[in-house]
Amino acid sequence: VFRGQALERALKNASADWFSKSQHTMGQACDVEIPGMPTLALARWAVEHLDDFDQIICECYDPAKGPNSGWVHISLVPPGFGTNRRQQLSYIRHPVNRQFVYVNGLVATA
Repeated sequence: VFRGQALERALKNASADWFSKSQHTMGQACDVEIPGMPTLALARWAVEHLDDFDQIICECYDPAKGPNSGWVHISLVPPGFGTNRRQQLSYIRHPVNRQFVYVNGLVATA
């Protein structure tokens, strides 16, 4: 759930003076995987069952690698720190340039 700045820099291979604005560094986000539950189904379940959230992102899901590839990012802005956006996004490979891109909605392909 929580990743301090040092770990965030290591994960991103960033310089010592780089500062991440990731919700993980503020303890407002977690990445979730449930063995045996397809990643896209987990993301959709979270949208349907969580009363409030800032973002639900189906990240790095690749149907070619199987239904459990990737993970689901779930974040929540605490009371008094802003408004939860209820964003639903997917972070998937673009079909042409194969780079990861964010797209609206919980989808498997761009």
